[in-house]
Amino acid sequence: MKEKTRIILADAAQDFRRMACELLASESDLDIVGETGSGEDLLELIRSTQPQVVVMDLVLSGMDGLAVLERLGS
Repeated sequence: MKEKTRIILADAAQDFRRMACELLASESDLDIVGETGSGEDLLELIRSTQPQVVVMDLVLSGMDGLAVLERLGS
């Protein structure tokens, strides 16, 4: 059996995150391992879950998506 692709979804809009998580969760080969609207929480989720894919908006609370990318690169 093929391993599921682990995904984190990050977007400031809670309604969008809920709908996107529902849609992605319906795919048998995908596993939503986290979702958040916060840049700081996103960094922690990435470090703790080691996802294969991060779907991220640039507009997040606290720390924007560009700052998240900068922190991940260092």
